[in-house]
Amino acid sequence: MLIEQGSVLAVERDSLWVAVQKSATCSGCTQSTCGQSLLSRLNRGEVLLKVSLNGRSASDFVVDDQVSIGIGEVALLSSSLLVYAVPIMTMLLLLSLGHYVWQLPEVGLILLSLLGLFGGATGIAYLLHKPVFASKYEPVLLDHYLPFKNHT
Repeated sequence: MLIEQGSVLAVERDSLWVAVQKSATCSGCTQSTCGQSLLSRLNRGEVLLKVSLNGRSASDFVVDDQVSIGIGEVALLSSSLLVYAVPIMTMLLLLSLGHYVWQLPEVGLILLSLLGLFGGATGIAYLLHKPVFASKYEPVLLDHYLPFKNHT
């Protein structure tokens, strides 16, 4: 399970809004011309996640509490595969149909490929927002750390 620390931004009846700091996957070298370095500079900030309380009481949490959230490796990898592979596969399928079956001209193939790419992405986005699929891929609340308060 991949685990991240976050700070509670809002408490709802059955969930928390948690801010998690983005971490760059590569910060070990001093080279500033690579693509990862550029992306990390452009995308600084926090990621906001809605995390289900899973039976815990909302009154146990307040804004600025520190929590630990996690997502399973299999869920992360399979969702990445779906998000990347399905649009490309639908694009290639429609491209092949347009070329070999319907014998479309080049402009038609380009338009059909774009339709397949965006259609596949839209279909996956729709499926991943369905409750049956969404519950499998959402982060889970693991730990709750109370903020330190100095009582002097």
